[in-house]
Amino acid sequence: MTTASTTRPKPRSPFDIPELRSRISHFVTHKDAVACARVSKDWAQDYLPLIWYSIDCNKFSHSNTSSGFDIVVGKHAHHIRVANNVNYPSQMAILAKGGVKQLRELSITMTTSTFHYATALDFVARNSATLEKLKLKPVATSYATKYESPLYCVHASMLVHPGLSDKFASRLRDLDVSGLWLMREGLSTILQGCPNLLHLNLSGTDVIGRSSVNFRHEGLSILTCSIITALRPDPTDSQQLPSPGLLVHFPNLRTWSTSGSESELRFVLPSGLLKAEVKQHCPLLSDVRLRDSPESMWVTLFTDVFSNLKEISFDYKAMSVQVLTTILLHQDTVESIQANPGLEFDFEREVFSGPVTDHFQASGRQIQLLPRSCTRLTELNLYPHVMDIDIVETKAWNCKDLRTLRTRIKGLDTKERILRAIDLWRAGWRKRVLARRRQSNIWVLHSNGNGNGTDDQNRYLTQMLAAMKAGAALPGGAVLLDNDNSIEARVARHLLQFEKLENVWLGYKTWHPY
Repeated sequence: MTTASTTRPKPRSPFDIPELRSRISHFVTHKDAVACARVSKDWAQDYLPLIWYSIDCNKFSHSNTSSGFDIVVGKHAHHIRVANNVNYPSQMAILAKGGVKQLRELSITMTTSTFHYATALDFVARNSATLEKLKLKPVATSYATKYESPLYCVHASMLVHPGLSDKFASRLRDLDVSGLWLMREGLSTILQGCPNLLHLNLSGTDVIGRSSVNFRHEGLSILTCSIITALRPDPTDSQQLPSPGLLVHFPNLRTWSTSGSESELRFVLPSGLLKAEVKQHCPLLSDVRLRDSPESMWVTLFTDVFSNLKEISFDYKAMSVQVLTTILLHQDTVESIQANPGLEFDFEREVFSGPVTDHFQASGRQIQLLPRSCTRLTELNLYPHVMDIDIVETKAWNCKDLRTLRTRIKGLDTKERILRAIDLWRAGWRKRVLARRRQSNIWVLHSNGNGNGTDDQNRYLTQMLAAMKAGAALPGGAVLLDNDNSIEARVARHLLQFEKLENVWLGYKTWHPY
């Protein structure tokens, strides 16, 4: 008598194993996930959560009758964790009706419509328990000052619920409320109710009134706002002693992305107001990113206000000999220098060449002072700048711990030439790795007392050990290119001087040595 087997059939291929499919699903692209979901129902169960994890409402018409947005949400609402560009009340209503209430990231528009504003408040509040990143966006307003309209106000009740235990504290890490307004008391409440907050964007935001307690958030380390917003957040405050600036709330601030104008420069610096505020309230500030500001503002701030900076970021169009000299005031501490190109350009896909001009190319000798003088430099991003390899080779760079370099080289103006330089750098890097392994093997042989071999072998072993003890460099990458004086080889030889270098951009994509 035979009995039916109750054991599960063996999978015909590894992809029939659900656990394996589930793991693989986290590493495929969105396009591949869509293709995989069409294979079978079992595969769809693994890949649909990935496909519908994030949704961009800009890809749908706000008219839910023609876009199929309501159908998509109805089927896949339980997968959605990221919702971007939720701009219309109809979209908010469909998401709420579909049961979307565990969002981790949300960007939503607040408008001048009372109904829209109320719908936005409700939708944000529904997801406040799980939100980790929130962006509240304004629309163009006819109000001369935004605080004249209650529809541009950010209420603390949208984000936090006073009275709840720490177990139910907000998970919010990144909050962007730029272009709106809120009460000073509300800001303190939000900061107190969001202990995990790391980044706060208050660009163009008015903070009205005073707070009985200026809560100091110990965890927030990144702030985005203008200088005038940080020092005089309330434009309605005409008292001789205005309310305290916003920096009082952030004792552990490390990164400040800011901007300023000529008029703000005259207000801030003659009295030393900003310097005093930074020194008193933000002693750990080490990374300043100045955007859309005149050269005079840049020079004065980095000369008279900020000291011992580790990271400096600025608009490349502001680069001048005076700005360069100012950066060198921080040469003993600076580790990262980034010049914002101010261009809408995909640096990782297109070849950055030809039409883009470098206004500072004629002063290339001066810009070489940065890598030659800043010994702690690990990151140098000068996207628009064009270096001349002849000038580069006249004196060695002293930033031996350099890990990231992004700049153009004169003569490397095509994709093919850039890739050849990268290939030569990689080949030299591999040869150096092999030489290091050989060195390690020699050391092991010596430590084990195993020096038996021919006279030539023992002589080579002795010479290598003597060189190692003397600290001599091992024969490696540059040897590969000794007989090649092309620009590509000269650039590769230069790159091989930095053993920790792992990210290189020369005008087309960022490349790694391995």
